[in-house]
Amino acid sequence: MKAALLKSFGSSLVIANAPDPVLGTGEVIVDIVATRVLSYMNEVLSGERNYALDLPIIPGPGGIGRVRAIGPDATKLAVGDWV
Repeated sequence: MKAALLKSFGSSLVIANAPDPVLGTGEVIVDIVATRVLSYMNEVLSGERNYALDLPIIPGPGGIGRVRAIGPDATKLAVGDWV
């Protein structure tokens, strides 16, 4: 999948290929349609906020999307549900 990747604090985000997510127990995979940018995100990406992030990361506070795959123990969500 393509993703905006932060390789080091203070650097620009890079559009790069990232491994597809692997579905685990109690998890769903969601195709993101929309997300938000936090007002202080630049402080996070620059390292100014000193968050304990393991780099490289694909930053993002969450999003809206459609469930693509569900774990074997799913009880409420189904493929195609909006979350």
